[in-house]
Amino acid sequence: MISINGKVYHGNNISISDNEIVIDGVTMENTSLEVTIIGDVENLKVDGSCTVKGNVGNASSGGSMKCENISGNANSGGSMKCGDVGGNANSGGSMKRN
Repeated sequence: MISINGKVYHGNNISISDNEIVIDGVTMENTSLEVTIIGDVENLKVDGSCTVKGNVGNASSGGSMKCENISGNANSGGSMKCGDVGGNANSGGSMKRN
């Protein structure tokens, strides 16, 4: 389950750029965003900050990122707080482990 501004979506590949939400290749909406994902997601790309209450395959955010585990690579423009990272991890701010 993906919750964005209180609205629920379902999918595995999520891209959020210039406030445009694309899930599994389908454009959902264009709005200012507060992104919280509950559950696992394969790929996540967000211009701003995000919270994932689950596991991520590969994750990239322009702002801060909070999540459980990342099995692939993680890139964050701001701070990053997560569990295990299976690949490379890069952060523009602090990095903390859950």
